[in-house]
Amino acid sequence: MMPVYEAIFEDLESPTFFVLCGIASGTKVLNRIMDERPSYQQLQQGMFDQQVRQMVEGRLHRVLQEPHDSRYMHPRHFAIVAYRRLLHGDNNEQAVQV
Repeated sequence: MMPVYEAIFEDLESPTFFVLCGIASGTKVLNRIMDERPSYQQLQQGMFDQQVRQMVEGRLHRVLQEPHDSRYMHPRHFAIVAYRRLLHGDNNEQAVQV
């Protein structure tokens, strides 16, 4: 994996991104937070490249496999939403269902 993408994934999976998205009052605000995040923008621009798309799919799969206490929100919930949104476009219903 290219180092620049590792840093992007780490940003989207960070506690800072989780807290920032967690204050969103609805889907429109959440979308705006994601759209304004430079790391999200970089991935979004790269999604036309099949290799980048495969990296996002792989990262999503890896994050979904991480053990977590199912009684609570997944600690990378908003990263999962971001990855699904990148893969499925603005179909928010499909992206937000985690």
